[in-house]
Amino acid sequence: MKRIHCQAWSLIAVLLLALPMLAQQEPLNPKAVALLRWYPANLTTSYSVGHHPEGVAFDGANMWVTNYNDNTVSKLRASDGTHQGTFPVGEGPFGVAFDGANIWVVNKEGNSVTKLRASDGTNLGTFPVGVSPWDATFDGANIWVTNGQSQTVSKLRASSGAKIQFGHGHNRDAETGQLGHVRRQFAQNHGFRVRREVGLVEGNALQHGASLFHFFFEFRQ
Repeated sequence: MKRIHCQAWSLIAVLLLALPMLAQQEPLNPKAVALLRWYPANLTTSYSVGHHPEGVAFDGANMWVTNYNDNTVSKLRASDGTHQGTFPVGEGPFGVAFDGANIWVVNKEGNSVTKLRASDGTNLGTFPVGVSPWDATFDGANIWVTNGQSQTVSKLRASSGAKIQFGHGHNRDAETGQLGHVRRQFAQNHGFRVRREVGLVEGNALQHGASLFHFFFEFRQ
């Protein structure tokens, strides 16, 4: 019983000491209890790369940035921005794409693309494309590059860099030399007039049939 009285008096003493502190606090506002409030903080972060950065691509762990004026690309670790390396490429690097294993850099002034191994930046080759290329994308097997001044797109096999080019005009099959003629003949036989031809087909176009020929057409008047 004596022990209980001691505990009670101890609790009363603690409350008496706390009363002055509670009296100094502002009264609670029930309308503001559940409000979330932002606190001031710097939420933006910048990382240094080369001069005149243009394109950027993500490889699953790192960011690759093209430095147009330096003819290089910078590799930054995406988690914290740590610089992983700067790698030389062609002249005027602009667009950039990732194919799952390699980085493809579009060299606008060099009319080419450079292939770098994403793991260590090793240069795996530079491949010619059209005039003034801008950007690139990966379709799962090939790299497609837009060529601004030549008004074409270039298709490169990601495995080897071998090119098949698409564009305006009378394009011909790289193997048979007869795709343009067969395409026009097919249109004429089926009552169409060819308005603009685009594209090349890999392999022997004559063996694939007319369904593989890609062209715009209009009904003959």
